[in-house]
Amino acid sequence: MKKHSFYDVFEACVNGKRYRNRPLSHNDMQMYRFLRAAQEVFKIHYYYGGAYTYKDESLTFGWQKSRFVALYEEQLSNKRAAGRKYYDVLVRLAPDNKCQVCLLGKVESLDHFLPKESYPSLSISPYNLVPCCLGCNGVKSTFKPSSPKRQAIHYKFDDIFSSDWLQGEYDCVNRKVVFSPNTCLYPEGSVAHARIATHMEVHGLHSVYELEALRKTREMVAYAKVEGISLEEHIHSELSKLADNARFYPRARHTFDHWKWVTCKALLASSVFMQSDYQWFENMKRYYLPGEGFEGL
Repeated sequence: MKKHSFYDVFEACVNGKRYRNRPLSHNDMQMYRFLRAAQEVFKIHYYYGGAYTYKDESLTFGWQKSRFVALYEEQLSNKRAAGRKYYDVLVRLAPDNKCQVCLLGKVESLDHFLPKESYPSLSISPYNLVPCCLGCNGVKSTFKPSSPKRQAIHYKFDDIFSSDWLQGEYDCVNRKVVFSPNTCLYPEGSVAHARIATHMEVHGLHSVYELEALRKTREMVAYAKVEGISLEEHIHSELSKLADNARFYPRARHTFDHWKWVTCKALLASSVFMQSDYQWFENMKRYYLPGEGFEGL
């Protein structure tokens, strides 16, 4: 596996395509050392205290915030700039091209775990850039962690995505699967439970997962009806497929397949759904069609 360094990223952003082979100036090297040190300090803070303990020292050391933000906006994310090569490498770090925030959508951008407007020293740090879908990037906006419990989950630095971090329960009143942090592994009141709740809140994952669970439920009910098999049998078949996928790629069990596991188990655990509510899903329209429009369209 080819490994890229922070120096590679920095040099491409500073020199650009025109001066690709130019040695870095003394001022550039000072900037490089500061930014490299900043990302290492961030990593140390994350492991030993949490992201919320990291303090940006750009102004303290005489660096302008706009200079570091421009490195990202003009040289790293710009499709015509030399740094875009490393932007695309970071995007490709996501397994199965899945967003590393919701673990569901297609990766289309990089999100700053700590917003670059408040933490410019981490604007081009690979440690601070998370492959994500546009939805998660936009919903999160400029959220900043403020305490141990008010931190989102980092896909590289946290171990939560290697366990059953979600649980689901079928809501027979609203006919939907409701998702929440798994209280068996992460009891209410614990920091981990609060962090999962924060992660879901900040990125709007409750509605995202509920909608996907609704679609999956409708799909399974329709398939069972068409094939003339019991719904319970088909849901167990879906779980078997997920288990096969997890044998090929174990991390799938708790990442991009996790919401499916939770959905299937929540439905099987609900006697109300299995005995009667599934009929409501049988009568649902398979596709959403808009009920209004404009003349000529």
